[in-house]
Amino acid sequence: MIPTCTIGGMSSHRGQRIRGTFFLTRVEASPPGAEHTRVLLEDGTGSRWASCRTTALRFRPALPQPIDALIDLQLQGSGILVVQIYPVEIDLLPSASWVLPIEHCPAPAVDALVRLHNLEESLPEPLSGFLKRVLLDPSIGLPMLRCRASVAHHHSFVGGLLVHSTDQLDVALAASRQALPNEPLSWQLAQLGYFLHDVGKLKSVGEAARPVHALVSHHETHNLLVLAPHLQWLESVDRDLAAALTYILEFVATPARARGQAKYLVAEMVVALDQWSSATHNGRGLGSLLKKNIRPFGEIIAAEAANEEYAFTERHGER
Repeated sequence: MIPTCTIGGMSSHRGQRIRGTFFLTRVEASPPGAEHTRVLLEDGTGSRWASCRTTALRFRPALPQPIDALIDLQLQGSGILVVQIYPVEIDLLPSASWVLPIEHCPAPAVDALVRLHNLEESLPEPLSGFLKRVLLDPSIGLPMLRCRASVAHHHSFVGGLLVHSTDQLDVALAASRQALPNEPLSWQLAQLGYFLHDVGKLKSVGEAARPVHALVSHHETHNLLVLAPHLQWLESVDRDLAAALTYILEFVATPARARGQAKYLVAEMVVALDQWSSATHNGRGLGSLLKKNIRPFGEIIAAEAANEEYAFTERHGER
């Protein structure tokens, strides 16, 4: 049996043929007719350059792209020869979160990546399969490592979206367990709904600058657009779970004044957790409250003006 291996575990398999799942992130140009091409393989344990048989790159995947690879580890030096590349067998993959390239994850978000891994491990099928497909989507998983959660409001640093999307997962689990003690799937939907509630900011906020047409639609609208193919897959295997998760995301996308009472309590929890995460990051504790009472009048007026400006951008999706 061919062993499976990560980038970090390759040294212990020197001289063997192995299989692994990686992100193929770079392909160097090679002369016409060349038998080999240099490629960069990455996962949650590191990155390695490898020599790849040109015939293995016939399908020329758009980069970056998750791949399964058959690899020969040379006895001498650190040589790696990629013999063949296959589409990822998602249903056989133990973890998608640890395939995400760790070297693309900024230091402030590393702990968040661990929380994401814990979430993935806790989910049953088919929710686990759904999350794997989301994370291995090159337009979602990899960009989410570095995306900001806002331009200037909360978690506005590189990697802030991943931090914001995981920092209340434990609270989501505890709250849903207490509120819906006989519905284990609701506990997991609460966590998954919270993790995905801002994924549309990949299209509206970005890593360093807003993407093109970022403000044409609200990020909550983008939530459903970027997840559409994966929700369709979930619907094909469990219509009830797909309907519940879609409802949560639609409730998040509904303007606050129009929401009313949710038909499904978990949807209200996700909205509340989003607000709590933002408030926690902005330090709205007792000290913040008491300081407001002693600020000069001019500072209070300026703060109120800033709050009005934020309320306007909230309504118009310009966070």
